[in-house]
Order: sequence, then structure tokens, then C-alpha cells
Amino acid sequence: MEARELTVQVVSATAPTAAQKTKIKQAVTQRLGGAEIVWSVDSDLIGGIVIRYGDTELDGSVKGMLDDVKRYIS
Repeated sequence: MEARELTVQVVSATAPTAAQKTKIKQAVTQRLGGAEIVWSVDSDLIGGIVIRYGDTELDGSVKGMLDDVKRYIS
């Protein structure tokens, strides 16, 4: 049976620089092993990044933090 490579979606508020992509790819590889990274931009995030793989979402965006604050004070 052939092993499937994990696909990781990295969504950022602005286009990442080559240095930022390298740093993120190193962190993903260290944590998850080999993975295909799909990059995209969503200016609605305001700042930061969101990383998605499998059923996991790591939200480090400003929008995500503001949504958390809204839920907390509601």
C-alpha cells in the first residue's frame, strides 16, 4: 500500500515572503514530517496565518483572536 502525503493548507493575510515560507515549511516538516503545502491569501484574516491539515486547524490570525474575544464577552 502506498503512503499518502499529508496536504497542509497555509492561509495568510498577506503573501508570505520566501523567508517566511521557508520558516513555516521547516516548522511543518519538523512537526508533521513530509507534507505538501498549499499556500493561499485571505485578507479577511487581518494578520497572521491559519494552518489546516486533516481535521486540525491552528488559527493564529487576528480575525480568529477577535472572534474568540467576541465569544468570550457574549
